[in-house]
Amino acid sequence: MLYVLPDGSQQKLHWEDTLSYAVPAGVGASAVVAIFDFGCGLRVYRSVPIPIYTDPAQITVLSLFPSMACMGTTANWYLSGQNIQSVDVYLGNTLVATASMSGAGVIGSLTYPSTLGNYTYMFVARGCGGNDTAYQTVTVQGSGTVAFFTAPASACVGSPVTFTGPSSTAGVTDINWDFGDGTFLSGMNPNSTHTYTNPGTYTVYLSITSTCGFTSYSRTIKVYGGPPSLSGLNVNVTGATITYSVSATDYDSVKWFFGDGNTALGLSGTHTYSATGTYTVRVIAYNPCGSDTLTRTVTISTASLTGQMASVEGWVAYPNPAQDVVVLSHPSYQGPVEVRIFDVAGRVVRTATLAGVPGELRVSGLPAGLYSVHLRTQGGLAVLRLLVE
Repeated sequence: MLYVLPDGSQQKLHWEDTLSYAVPAGVGASAVVAIFDFGCGLRVYRSVPIPIYTDPAQITVLSLFPSMACMGTTANWYLSGQNIQSVDVYLGNTLVATASMSGAGVIGSLTYPSTLGNYTYMFVARGCGGNDTAYQTVTVQGSGTVAFFTAPASACVGSPVTFTGPSSTAGVTDINWDFGDGTFLSGMNPNSTHTYTNPGTYTVYLSITSTCGFTSYSRTIKVYGGPPSLSGLNVNVTGATITYSVSATDYDSVKWFFGDGNTALGLSGTHTYSATGTYTVRVIAYNPCGSDTLTRTVTISTASLTGQMASVEGWVAYPNPAQDVVVLSHPSYQGPVEVRIFDVAGRVVRTATLAGVPGELRVSGLPAGLYSVHLRTQGGLAVLRLLVE
């Protein structure tokens, strides 16, 4: 087989061989003439056109469909134009699809992201003379997870309750609220406000219909008719420890205040004081309608701390009574000591840290009176009595 090339040269090849030809610069379009020689003077001539692309690629038609779809949808795209050899598709800086030009246009597919939002895809058509770029924006809609809302766990009769639904309603066609008391709200309201007229426990439903399907979400809310009520307060003192309990109705939470800066939650428990004195034990029940409070006064005496004093024996504070400086010592312990001084009302009036004992503790500036000196070491807690003059 004989090939006559555009520049006039010839190549003779077997019919199964591949013709390689470098197009000279400046040639816009031409043809290769193939001569089939069957012998006996029989020849067949065929002209094969060769398109030579010297102009840049140009996009004339671009479509990406569907332009609105659910998360993870496989979408199709079509692109056509002139002088195009291949097409690359980008989402941001990420290459998401590529295809070679075949015929009048090219068809491809890609997968939409798995999160809600609007996304712009960039289509780059590549050619020998340069590239062309086009853009297509699509909307990715939600799936079943959009049916979610937040709300308080409890409310009061007559007070508005706010329910906060999904922040995005892309692709949503209908939103329905069921407040559990026979009241409903329909439309396109991702957030709602409702006022209950009767106490009780209600289940609230949010139902969402979108092009991606139907989903629902529910949660309960406790509605109170008035403030909580406390009764039957018991506080028993044993040494430095109190045992406490109370009965409550219509409450969200119950909190105890022991008068020494410590608190606790619940209907009952125990608490141990670290200093003598008289304390006011206060218990408060709460709900959105208000609160209720009961109090009881307890006295923690010196005898209540005898066990703590005996747990670490041998500590001495001298002079006692003191006016300016007290020396703390122990027959066998010489390590660091954390010191807290309490007055008779149980208030901390001075703190100090001694690097070791024997050590000096300044008490100058304290009003004359009786104090409890708490010494805390790795071995435990000792409480000494100190008289300041």
